[in-house]
Amino acid sequence: MVQNYIYPRATFGEEPWATRLKAGPDELIHMFRPEDIHVVVMGGETNGYWRIMGGSYQKTVSVDEWR
Repeated sequence: MVQNYIYPRATFGEEPWATRLKAGPDELIHMFRPEDIHVVVMGGETNGYWRIMGGSYQKTVSVDEWR
């Protein structure tokens, strides 16, 4: 995803990606703001595209807790 969609925008100077591209090799950068990440998964099998994006399992929460 980053290689195909974000890297080209960074190389053309689009911010904030252009600045992040210039970061040092040991500098920690955030590609996405935590408040912009919302993941909801309900049943089904693992999607192959999810694995490509580097997603990982965090926890299981009962749907009943959300009612």
